[in-house]
Amino acid sequence: MSMKSKITKMVACTTLVGAGLVGAGASPALAGCGVTVYGHNTLGSTATIHWADSDVRTSTVAFGIRAKGPWKSLGSSTTAVSPGDTRSKAFTLDLGCNIDRQYRLWVTEGGSSFWEYFPANTSNWTRNLAPTVQIN
Repeated sequence: MSMKSKITKMVACTTLVGAGLVGAGASPALAGCGVTVYGHNTLGSTATIHWADSDVRTSTVAFGIRAKGPWKSLGSSTTAVSPGDTRSKAFTLDLGCNIDRQYRLWVTEGGSSFWEYFPANTSNWTRNLAPTVQIN
């Protein structure tokens, strides 16, 4: 076998192995992540969570710098939450579970509309797969 043939085969094998590793690394991320988001109403009247207007975003840290992703809608429909009650909805998010996230719920109560966040301190991030958002 000539040297050129050996080099060509080595390059082809390296390319296939590299592609396999990239594919293997991508598969878990593409598998998604199941989460259940809870809304706990601490108000004195019924609050409504608007899931289509509620969002999640991810973040990664590279070289000590946090890169925040865009907010993405959680789902559809609405859920009424009575005073003192907690209601939930399950979602499959488009990235793996081992990623920092923030959640925000769009809530209406009486004549008011407002965001509620988890973590409540928007400088923080979570990997909690069952976050409870306090509706205050």
